[in-house]
Amino acid sequence: MKKLFYLLLALPMLLAACEKTPEPTPEPGPDGPLPGPEPELYLVSNGVQYFEAAGGEGDIEYRLENAEGQPQATTTADWITNITVVPENSTVTFFIAENKGEERKAPLTLSYGSISFDVEIVQKAAEAPTGVVFEATVFGGEYYGDYYADNAGNYYIWLADKGFDEDGYELANGTYYFVDIFAELYDGEISDVVNLPVGEYTLDATSAGVVGTFTKEYSGLVKTDEDANITSEVSFDSGKVVITENSVTLTVVIEGVEHTVTYTGSTAVADVRKPAGEDKEFVAEQAIAYYRGDYYNPGASDNFSLLLSDIGWDEEGWELPNGTYYVLDLYTNIIEGELALPYGTYTIDVNSTLEPLTIDASYSQYYLLDDAGWDYLEEAYFMEGSVTISAEGITAELVTESGAVHTITYEGIVDNIIDYSEDSEGGDDIYSTLWEDYRCNLDGCILSYKNWGDYYEVGYDNIFMTLMPESGIGDGLQLDLITGATGTSEIAGEYTISNSLDAYTAYPGWIDGDSLESSWYFNRDEEGYAVDYAPLMSGTLKIAKNSDGTYTIELDAYDDADNNITASWTGIDNGATTASVKSANMPTKGQNMKQMQRGEKHDVKSAKPFMKSRF
Repeated sequence: MKKLFYLLLALPMLLAACEKTPEPTPEPGPDGPLPGPEPELYLVSNGVQYFEAAGGEGDIEYRLENAEGQPQATTTADWITNITVVPENSTVTFFIAENKGEERKAPLTLSYGSISFDVEIVQKAAEAPTGVVFEATVFGGEYYGDYYADNAGNYYIWLADKGFDEDGYELANGTYYFVDIFAELYDGEISDVVNLPVGEYTLDATSAGVVGTFTKEYSGLVKTDEDANITSEVSFDSGKVVITENSVTLTVVIEGVEHTVTYTGSTAVADVRKPAGEDKEFVAEQAIAYYRGDYYNPGASDNFSLLLSDIGWDEEGWELPNGTYYVLDLYTNIIEGELALPYGTYTIDVNSTLEPLTIDASYSQYYLLDDAGWDYLEEAYFMEGSVTISAEGITAELVTESGAVHTITYEGIVDNIIDYSEDSEGGDDIYSTLWEDYRCNLDGCILSYKNWGDYYEVGYDNIFMTLMPESGIGDGLQLDLITGATGTSEIAGEYTISNSLDAYTAYPGWIDGDSLESSWYFNRDEEGYAVDYAPLMSGTLKIAKNSDGTYTIELDAYDDADNNITASWTGIDNGATTASVKSANMPTKGQNMKQMQRGEKHDVKSAKPFMKSRF
């Protein structure tokens, strides 16, 4: 009993001995309170996160202890964006962009002071394209013989689901594959059609016109929308075409996607080789020459364009119906003293040396117009021969590409010589058909435009805009604008007409073949041709958006003949443009002698059809 009492008495003492001694409160040091516990940063969610190629939103969970404020989240990957730290939820949110290539990985780092951890972000590769299979129901083509390559035959074909209109343009909602093939030369007699040569042809990226290839430059895919506007226009990256007696199979890669195009049926194409033609004897009744001095060969030779005709030209410089015309591009010794066409014998020069006593074949031709004075019934270019000019007149014997001999005579001295040398008032290479300042009549015009994005790769969007007469006939404008922003279709602003490609500029007009490109004034006739036109080369364009949603456009510009072109228009925005390529598809009306008088020289070598000038 005594022992139990002593044990009970000792128990409080043992319990007191086992209690933890409280830690002393830190005494302030000489520099303030002693430091507390170190901050700690923990990853709560997974250390590796996976995403599909399509991308999407993601989040990371963390825990931050013994710290105030919030951690920072960073990454070096430009495809991980919108990174946001949400401290109230202890999460980091982010966005993963779509992946169009191989699998990719990158760390997303979360840090607080000197402590941090990485979360690896992994995104799957883009799915392999499934490819396009297209069965063509329309087939056509043309055979040019060896016109575009020596010792090789050129076949230009199309595989499509639609045909073309009467002017050679694609139809609405159409898909067109164009293929520019070079095969062994077929030089049989000219006929209506020629069959495609059986064989396999591969894409030639150099477009050299080698037998057994098709060119990248003139081959590609074109698609149109419900208004027959071109919505896609791309060349092939690689591929081949296999031709049998009754089928064509085209297998190409376009922007990483394989396209298989098949056609079964006749493979006959139109034979468009020029006939040999007949020898001609021609007596010219009218002659005129345009003198440009040594502009094209400074200090070495002077240049005259000599024009000969049986009936001449109208008062505006257009050729006349049923007229026969010869244009000869002569190079003479430098003129000293009185301006006159120098006597001597001039020889056709196919190499364009521009030496004295030569005729540049590139700008010399013969043509005969139809009853409307519109189309060529005949045309030819000269490969050899000579022209002799004397006090008695002109005699010439010229041989065309087909071997036909043209014998030409003109009696008398060519005294109608117009001086458009560099020092004269005419200037050089003038495209404008205007002779004086002009105020455009834009009544009844419709405003349309399309944003081409950063087309010129200058950091600003490019908007191609047209003011087109609703009736299709009359004055209009097309304007190639560089905006001051990206991702917008707002056209309002003040633009300077300049080729600088700076913000708020309009690119000056230029000509591609017979098509007006970039910024122009034009006047359309009833057949859709530009019969008067002028490139906008300098000046200003002001576009204001009014409170009622309409736009007001004020133009004060100058063309390449220094004519002041002005215009004013107010109306609604018509939205989507009628031009889905960077041109209003505005063809010019043939060879205008008004421009020849101004000093412009047209390359008279004919181009391939409309479709073949695209890629």
